[in-house]
Amino acid sequence: MEKRILLVDDNALSSKVIGQLLAGAGYTVEFLNSPFGIFKEIREFMPDLVLMDLDMPALKGDSLSQLLNRKLPDVEHRVVLFSAADDDVLGDAVRRAGAVGYIRKTDGHDEILEQVRLYIETGSGEGATDDAEGLHEASSGD
Repeated sequence: MEKRILLVDDNALSSKVIGQLLAGAGYTVEFLNSPFGIFKEIREFMPDLVLMDLDMPALKGDSLSQLLNRKLPDVEHRVVLFSAADDDVLGDAVRRAGAVGYIRKTDGHDEILEQVRLYIETGSGEGATDDAEGLHEASSGD
């Protein structure tokens, strides 16, 4: 069965580029350009991974992830924050959000695909630690 990814990002260009990258790697991708409708989308689409932009104007990704954890405790939803923010900001956001980790938008396409694969297959980044920054650094070789 194809793995499903829900991409939540207010930037249409970013969504299109990353969506094409993921679809080209064999993933089924659905898009939301705002947080509105995410509860219904998760229940119906049942994504293996929710790749969520951190900096959306209507509701920040970390706050949206917290809301998902409260409102959908019985529905599995693995959230990975997706942002160009630096590691410190992303690590703090992951901890606040209850997300499984993060991927930087500034990473290369091969690295993004590898990290997505690891998050889907293992639920965490390669060499996962309790430190959110360690998730990213271990999987990126930094």
